[in-house]
Amino acid sequence: MAMRDLVYKIVPTKVVVKELKTSTGKVLTKDSEYVLQEHKKYVTVGKKTQIDYVFELDLKEDTTQQTEEQKMQQSKENQRKHNVFTLNLEDFNLFKLRSTVFLIQFPVTFTLLIINVWKKILPSQVTQAQGFSREEIEQIMAAKHAMRELSKNTN
Repeated sequence: MAMRDLVYKIVPTKVVVKELKTSTGKVLTKDSEYVLQEHKKYVTVGKKTQIDYVFELDLKEDTTQQTEEQKMQQSKENQRKHNVFTLNLEDFNLFKLRSTVFLIQFPVTFTLLIINVWKKILPSQVTQAQGFSREEIEQIMAAKHAMRELSKNTN
């Protein structure tokens, strides 16, 4: 037996449990969940900019202990976020805009060009003497009329 063990038998040590608190005053327990937040701090040193990382460790907010008013306010905020359209200007650039416009406009312009080609290819006056049947003449006239209407509505 060592001397330390003999002293502990004579004068037993006391375990004192104190409440640990964060810098904001929240009580820490062994079941507490923590959040690690990282912040960048830009410091100019001469001509160079230095980035210092600041880490903060804090308790995770317990959402079960929210008051009724806080719950209502949080639900209103979530609903507002879902109803608002926002434009992300960080990821926005002119190339993406031009690409999107092209992808929308290309099928329409291509269709109109093909219609104009077909209008020129189809004969203006179709008769049975040219070797077309009555049904074919009706279909050609219906197609010409539909192409004329489509090109008129898109211009």
